[in-house]
Amino acid sequence: MTSLPPSWRWRWGVGLATAVAALALGFRAQTAHGHGNPPPQPAPTAHTPDPVADWRAANEAVGAFPRGHADLIEWERARGLHRAPDPEPVAAQPWTLDDVARAALSQRPDLRLEPGLGPLEQAQRRRAAAEAVLQAQALWLRALAARAEADSWRETLEAATLAAELATRAQRAGNLSAERALRETLPLQQAEAALRAAEQAERTAWVRLWQRLGGADEARSLRRLAPATLPPTPPTLQSPEPPIDALRQARANDPQWTMRWSDHQRAEAALDPAERARLQAAWADEVRRHAPQAPQPADGTPRWPHAWERALQAALALQQLQRQRDGDLHLAWQARRAADAEASRWRTQRLPAARLLEEETLLRVNGMLASPWELLAAVRERQQAERQALRAELEVWLAELARQAVLAGLPWQPPGLGLAPAVDAAASTPAKGH
Repeated sequence: MTSLPPSWRWRWGVGLATAVAALALGFRAQTAHGHGNPPPQPAPTAHTPDPVADWRAANEAVGAFPRGHADLIEWERARGLHRAPDPEPVAAQPWTLDDVARAALSQRPDLRLEPGLGPLEQAQRRRAAAEAVLQAQALWLRALAARAEADSWRETLEAATLAAELATRAQRAGNLSAERALRETLPLQQAEAALRAAEQAERTAWVRLWQRLGGADEARSLRRLAPATLPPTPPTLQSPEPPIDALRQARANDPQWTMRWSDHQRAEAALDPAERARLQAAWADEVRRHAPQAPQPADGTPRWPHAWERALQAALALQQLQRQRDGDLHLAWQARRAADAEASRWRTQRLPAARLLEEETLLRVNGMLASPWELLAAVRERQQAERQALRAELEVWLAELARQAVLAGLPWQPPGLGLAPAVDAAASTPAKGH
C-alpha cells in the first residue's frame, strides 16, 4: 500500500480549472438562449441608466475573452489578483520515522541500560524506550496528516473563492439569479471555516510534537523538517491471526513474563505428576461445590500443603498474563487489518469513483446535459474523498504503531484517528439544476 501522491492536489489548468471553463461556457450558452432576449424595459432617458444596455455591455466585456469569465479570471491570476500563497519549502532531507525515534530517545537518558541492571529493570527500560519512541512517532504522523489536511483545505478554499467570484460576476452580468449566486457562495464560507479548524489542528499537532521531542527553539522548526505528506504505509498484514512467533514476542517483552514463568517452573518442579493431578482435582471439586461463592475445603479435609498453593497461584498468574498478552495482540492485529481494508477501499474504490464522477460530470456539462454547478460539486466531492483517503492512511499508521507497542510488551490501546472530518459533509453537498 502506498500513500497518496502529491498529484491529487488541485492545480489551475486541471480539475477545477476545467470546471471554471465549463461554467463560463455555460453562462455564455445561457446568454445565447436563456437570456438572449431580455424582458422589455421602459425607454431610457438622458438622466436614467439603461439596464438593458448595462446587461449587454457586461456580457460583451466578458465575451471579449474566448472562455468568458474563466479566461478573465485566469488573466487576472497571471497578474497576481488571484494568486495562491507559495508553498512552504520542504527540507532537502526531511526526517523519517527513524529520525523521530532518535530524537525521542535523546530526551530520555533515564532509559539508558547501564551495567549492573537486573533482568527486570532492563526489561522495564526497554519497554519504556519503545513506548517513548512509538508515542513520538504517532505525534509525528498526526502532525504530517494535519499539515496535509490543512494544505488540502487551502486548495479547496482557493477553488471555492474562484467559484464564488464566477457566481458574483454571472449575477452582475444577468446570467444568474441573486438566490442562486448566494447559494453558490456557501461552499466558500464552509471552506473558510474548515480551513480555520484545520490550521488550528495543525498548530496543535506541531506544538505537541515539539513538547515531546524538543531539539528546536519553536514548533515551526520541526515543521520545516517534515516531508510534504505521510510516508508510504507499511505492508498489509496477510495472516488473519497473529503467528505464534509474534505471540511469543509479545509475551517475552512483558517485564513480568520472565518472573512469572520462573515462579511457575519452580512451583511445578516441587510437585510430582501425581501431586499435580490431585491438586487439579481438588481445586476443581471445591469450585464446583461452592460456586458462585468462594471455594472452600470440605469439612474434615486437611489443609493444603504450601507447595500446592504456590503451584496453583503461579500457574494461574502465568495463564492470566498470557491471556492478557495474547488477547491484546489479537486486538491490535485485527485493528490493523481493519485499517488496511478501509484504506484499501478508499484508495481503490471510493477515491477513483469520486474522480470518475468528476470526469463524467464534465462530459455531461460539455454536452449541455448537466449544470456547471454540478461539476463544481463533483470537484468538492473529489477533494473530500482525497481527505478521507488521507485519514484512512493515518489510521493504518496509528494501528501499526499500536501493534508494535503490543509486540514491545505494552498494553493495547485503540489508536483513534485524531483528525476531525470538519465540515466535509456540508461542503460536498451537490448543487442541483442550472
